[in-house]
Amino acid sequence: MFAMSDTYKDLFKERANKYHYAMTRYPKAREEEFLALFKGLTPICVEDKIADLPAGGRYLREYLPQNITVYQIDPCKEFRVIDSAQYIVCDMHDIPVSRGFFNRIFSLEGLHHTKDKHLVYKEVGRVLKYRGDFVLADVLSGSKEDYFLNTFVHQTNSMGHVGDFLDANLSKDLSNIGLTVKSISYEENKWCFSNEVEMIDFVKNLFGIDLIDDNQILRALQNILGYEISEGLIKLNWGLLYTHSIKNPA
Repeated sequence: MFAMSDTYKDLFKERANKYHYAMTRYPKAREEEFLALFKGLTPICVEDKIADLPAGGRYLREYLPQNITVYQIDPCKEFRVIDSAQYIVCDMHDIPVSRGFFNRIFSLEGLHHTKDKHLVYKEVGRVLKYRGDFVLADVLSGSKEDYFLNTFVHQTNSMGHVGDFLDANLSKDLSNIGLTVKSISYEENKWCFSNEVEMIDFVKNLFGIDLIDDNQILRALQNILGYEISEGLIKLNWGLLYTHSIKNPA
């Protein structure tokens, strides 16, 4: 099993292909989760420079206007699906841009595999413009998603899963880098599929579950997360802690 000291880059060097398969085979599955990032924000301007941190296979890009410059930042070169100056392969705590470069930074469910989130937060504080937005969404410590990932997936993925999830210290951590938290809340979203076969295929590949069969995965989804059939779709429960912070003026 991997220890928590292993990095995002180490993990996704092995898992990027399966993760990318899941996200591109079922591109609308997590749509509610992505759209929730933009709640309460002012409209994005064409002049804005946006960072997606970490970007994986550019999944956030599909939810932003095409005339906006989006910098995809990711430590794992295996996720780099296009050759573009806007795709930057680097450590998340050492981004090669100048101070105050970005107007908005989005981070969806990727920081829990970093060695030290505080170093990443510090770098966010450096590269974000004054009055710029930092939107962070990740698993909440102690939630059913925490149990699903750090217990169930940890036991059924041959690489393990030990995530360092968000907790009650988050507001203080963001304040320490000069950000003011404008909103923070745990929000339930639905991952949507046409049928149970699609749901199992998505979850199995997204999380690298390789030690049990599909029926066992389905039972775990029923028992741990829960799902419903509504509007002709299978809707799997998934929740994250969403935070919106603004960088304080000098």
